[in-house]
Amino acid sequence: MLETHRRIFGTVLPLLAMALCPAARAQVAVCSNSTLRGDFAVVISGQTGVGTATPAQRSGVSMTRFDGQGNVTDTDHIVSDGVQPPTDWRTGGTGTYTVNPDCTGKFEVNFTGAPPLILFFVVGKAGNEFRGVVAAPGANVTADGIKLEALF
Repeated sequence: MLETHRRIFGTVLPLLAMALCPAARAQVAVCSNSTLRGDFAVVISGQTGVGTATPAQRSGVSMTRFDGQGNVTDTDHIVSDGVQPPTDWRTGGTGTYTVNPDCTGKFEVNFTGAPPLILFFVVGKAGNEFRGVVAAPGANVTADGIKLEALF
């Protein structure tokens, strides 16, 4: 009888430990374009013109909408070296995005009269946030977004 209990505990205890210990469980993220869907409040911060004689400190906010199918729209307010933009909100930014199965991704937004904004990002919190970095020569700018529904 004692030997039977030892065998049962010898089998059950390691399985129970694996079930209760988060490090013992492998978590596989599987993302797609539909992982990012909805409106995201985004904080933008960094510097452009790095390595030039006239670098500029940038900070701002944007409202970025992902449609879950690979299309993105953007409205932003970016301050450059303390100078406010010519209009309160730059609107009309449209583009596309791709979310890879490993939850990394890239989006490109085009505004009239400006070069494309390209951002590489990582999706977190089940699609409720992303962390990104602008891909442009001389740019050292980050963008962190949180889904509006997650704010309430």
